[in-house]
Amino acid sequence: MAQEIRTLQGLEALRRRPRMYGRPEGPLVDQVIEAATCLGLKAILGGCAKRMWLSLPTPWTLEVEHRGRFPDLLGPTRLDFGRHGAGPDLALAESALIVLWACKHAIGTQEVCEISLPLATALSETCEIQVRLDGQSHVAACTGGLLTRRLSPAEHTTLSDDGVRLKFHLDRSFFDHAADDDAMARALNRVTSRTRILAWAPAGDHRWRLESRVDPGLLTSIREQIREGMPLLTLRDTLADHRDGGMRQDEAMALLEWLRVDVGPQHEDTVLDLMDLVCGFCTPKWALWPRPPVRDTDEA
Repeated sequence: MAQEIRTLQGLEALRRRPRMYGRPEGPLVDQVIEAATCLGLKAILGGCAKRMWLSLPTPWTLEVEHRGRFPDLLGPTRLDFGRHGAGPDLALAESALIVLWACKHAIGTQEVCEISLPLATALSETCEIQVRLDGQSHVAACTGGLLTRRLSPAEHTTLSDDGVRLKFHLDRSFFDHAADDDAMARALNRVTSRTRILAWAPAGDHRWRLESRVDPGLLTSIREQIREGMPLLTLRDTLADHRDGGMRQDEAMALLEWLRVDVGPQHEDTVLDLMDLVCGFCTPKWALWPRPPVRDTDEA
């Protein structure tokens, strides 16, 4: 019996039982699209990027790209997926599992992703990651869930600015049907249903845009101000500046709904006070938007 036990290599566990690492119901191709957005979502909701683009150049090819700083979930090892004891024979995504797990839980208590990036990597024939950071390009690749090129410097990538680009050639043997516009719409609807701060829209033939409804600079600055315990009126002034710059009331509420989860229970009262200022449930002079007038009803 003991001799029958063996260590699974790379992402073999995910390839053998993909439903264990995704959801037991629903098309698997939808879940792979969700998983592919994992890193970009962390960048957007962490204030590192404004939007990401998704495209289906062919029914079996999925590309995801965001521009901006590389998400801080990798911390000081962001350009070395092979740290934490992961050997060069392990798959790219598996060697990053420790840090990618944080993508689900690091932002407050909110699950940014229901399904993490390794599922998309495991169910692809090939996967390529391009990273451009401070003008320097890095590339990694894996085949069949096994690493073929560790993240290493490259002379050129398709990225003209700092950001990350993922390209998956899906393994057809895992799917009942190819990725199409309907699968993309289902996946993006599920992603954006978890928080009102996100929205998506078509951006051309077989191309989509998933973005934050608010300025990443505001998301970052007001999060830091709340965590630093800044006075309520200072926070109000920050929101007022962006209101004067064109931010709508519903966008401000979407931001605060996200921050209520993001900053944790110790700052929840502050976020609730800001919501009152946005909704007008306060002294009129401090209201950021006027409270809708109460209409008299004729009960006769």
